[in-house]
Amino acid sequence: MKTSLPTFAVMFVVLSATTAWAGGSIGWEVVQKQMAKEDAFMAKFVAKHFEVSPVGSGLRIGRHIEVDEDWEPFRLPPFEFTAKPKGEAGEPTLLLTLDVLEGDHWQVTIRQKPVED
Repeated sequence: MKTSLPTFAVMFVVLSATTAWAGGSIGWEVVQKQMAKEDAFMAKFVAKHFEVSPVGSGLRIGRHIEVDEDWEPFRLPPFEFTAKPKGEAGEPTLLLTLDVLEGDHWQVTIRQKPVED
């Protein structure tokens, strides 16, 4: 049976959705390294202006999808981390959402962290 690329893509998304958020934590150092390779300007900007929490979240493509014996789960952007402006005292007050745009350019969305009850 021959499977077309669009069919495979739809199957991949459907299967991915079932495992996407299971254990989706990712370290800031991992994301920072990837960002520095792909968009040095944005990596420097974030490092200069924010203290980013060491662990955030990202879309996880899990173990339920096995391509071959060397298959390893991985995480995809967007990634979300709590942060605060550099030099600000106290707990993180912001949420940074980091995403990759076309051509390996990164986008950072900054919003106020919701107040926890």
